Amino acid sequence: MGVIFSNGQGVAQSDAKAAKWSRKAAENGYVSGQYSLGVAYQNGHGVAQSNAEAARWYRKAADQEYLEAQGNLMK
Repeated sequence: MGVIFSNGQGVAQSDAKAAKWSRKAAENGYVSGQYSLGVAYQNGHGVAQSNAEAARWYRKAADQEYLEAQGNLMK
C-alpha cells in the first residue's frame, strides 16, 4: 500500500499515506516497508526529515540483507 500511495497508482498520490502504510509494514518486519520508511525519513516525504530515523530503518532492512539499504548506510 505504501508504494501505491507513493506512486499514486489508482489513488491520489500521498506521501503521508505512503509513510503510514510503510510504517505498518516496517513494524511488522517487512523489509520493503523498512527500506521505504528509511527513504521517507531521508527525504522528508510524509514524515519529518531525520537522518537518524532513516539510518534506523535502513539498519533493520540491511540486517535482513536488503542490498539497497546496505548501500544507503554506506553513504
